[in-house]
Amino acid sequence: MATLLSEIQTLLQQEEYPFLHVSATENIPYERLIVSLGVDENKREWKVEVTEHALPVLPKFAPSADQTLPSRIQFRLILPFKVKNSSLNEISSLLHFLNQSIDLPGFELDELDGRVIYRYVWLTAPAHLDKISIITLL
Repeated sequence: MATLLSEIQTLLQQEEYPFLHVSATENIPYERLIVSLGVDENKREWKVEVTEHALPVLPKFAPSADQTLPSRIQFRLILPFKVKNSSLNEISSLLHFLNQSIDLPGFELDELDGRVIYRYVWLTAPAHLDKISIITLL
């Protein structure tokens, strides 16, 4: 059975988005797609990591053979710059403010690596995967 991630991969191929399929490894135990969104004026490449994870279900709610469980599709955009240690507090406050002000909050700060990440999680079933939604999210 095709996974949602493989369906997204097919869509990316059809739309000619540059991407890389990365198989699961011992260190990162899930497959993912790394989608290139292009290069900015400072020659930094913008990339989105797309992953799929099965949703856990209690045994008493297990689907029948003809039903499909929804999956969690995660989009992670790691902004292509680092935050200076001296600015971590200010950036943290800014991201908190932004998350309260926008419809789809998801900004995170990796304080150890000095990276700003935008994460969006989409719960969807295979029958509800559509081209317009994926392209809009990217």
